[in-house]
Amino acid sequence: MIDIKELERICSEAVTVHGPEKQMNKMQEEMNELGLEIARFPQGRSSLNQIAEESVDCFIMAYQMRSVVGPELFDKWLAFKMDRCDKRLEKYRVK
Repeated sequence: MIDIKELERICSEAVTVHGPEKQMNKMQEEMNELGLEIARFPQGRSSLNQIAEESVDCFIMAYQMRSVVGPELFDKWLAFKMDRCDKRLEKYRVK
């Protein structure tokens, strides 16, 4: 289980040390790497382990974006997107 407070501390510190612009560029780099691994997977040139590793890199960078844009704005969008996803899934739930 991850410690959210520790995640917040580390991600906030990374943005402070490296600066928002550099971390935004790093976010783009990590997303590209994940996209590449996902594209390679159907041909057997990637693995779930590689996809997991790149997904975690993206997760960490996404959490750093929370520090860049501000927790209130980030959390507002997170709540909105989660709610929308939940509503879309409703039609698949057994009643």
